[in-house]
Amino acid sequence: MSPSVRFGIMNGAVAVFWTMLMYVTGLNRTDAGQTINYIAIIFPFIFIFYAIKEFRLHKGHGFISFGQGFKEAFKVGLIGGLMGLIFMLLYMKVIDPGYLDYQMQKQVLQWEESGMGQEQIDQMLESSAWMQTPLMFTIIGGISMLFMSAVFATIMAGVLKKPNPEEIS
Repeated sequence: MSPSVRFGIMNGAVAVFWTMLMYVTGLNRTDAGQTINYIAIIFPFIFIFYAIKEFRLHKGHGFISFGQGFKEAFKVGLIGGLMGLIFMLLYMKVIDPGYLDYQMQKQVLQWEESGMGQEQIDQMLESSAWMQTPLMFTIIGGISMLFMSAVFATIMAGVLKKPNPEEIS
């Protein structure tokens, strides 16, 4: 199994574990939990780092180009992200079907605190209603996941690249 597939699966498994940990502890519905969730952003970086390092060491014989590093890193993000998205769809449909309603209530409170009037809030709710389904939430999450995977892959491939001097002309 290639390093990117192995670390991608680990990335997805940790995302599922983290989501369930937040759910079981009840932190997924607290402000502190929302803040703690930012910690989870380090996990993809860790798995991408090790996938590139392992590829460079074993398959690249000590070398890896930016392009190859990006490709390996993006696969880690893609595999882990797809696993996480499939799980999130299951999570919102079966495990915690009230999760989207909770998120919407939090959004309404933020709008109220920012001084938005009830008419504006109602317009915002009406215009965003199509996004407030588990499927659309997952699709939007998928697009975000692709973007973040590309950003993480670019950063890590740039940091860990080590071109073979014999191949540079």
